[in-house]
Amino acid sequence: RKGMGRITDDTLMTQALVEVYRRRRRHLGAYDVAEELVPLLMGPAQWIPDMEGEEPPLQRLFLAEKWLVARLHYGHVDPREAGVGNIVNCGAAMYIAPVGIVNAGDPEGAYAEAIDIAGAHQSSFGREAAGVMAAAVAAAMAPGSRVNDAVGAAVALAHDGTRSAIEAVIAAAHAEAAKA
Repeated sequence: RKGMGRITDDTLMTQALVEVYRRRRRHLGAYDVAEELVPLLMGPAQWIPDMEGEEPPLQRLFLAEKWLVARLHYGHVDPREAGVGNIVNCGAAMYIAPVGIVNAGDPEGAYAEAIDIAGAHQSSFGREAAGVMAAAVAAAMAPGSRVNDAVGAAVALAHDGTRSAIEAVIAAAHAEAAKA
């Protein structure tokens, strides 16, 4: 299942989130994940190149993303809390960029919307990563923005260990740039 035409579960999740925005035509929250995103993941079948056939997107998702369906469709858990207990990883951050685009120029709005949406999928620093990623994308989408604007939004809105990790990467990048 490697090679030409490989599609990641992150791509499938991003496509599904964009479709939810297209259908709802407004800002989204955790309930929209339960009401629109989860049914899109369950079907209808679509061509998935690396599976060489038509399958519901759910069949191509990693376990952390399948959690959405298990908790929201089968478990009927409150979407705002459904991410609690899931594998804490980068999953929500990997498909959250559309939230930043919808909130172009408004990193705080993107952060808040992403935190709400990601609550259906993640908890802890996995949810925080989604909020920070959406904020950085929103800052990058502002007219005339530069890399430092996106990085600044990420640092400004990140909390605890997420902020410390971003600051450590920035410091390492500056140290490498100073060597060059």
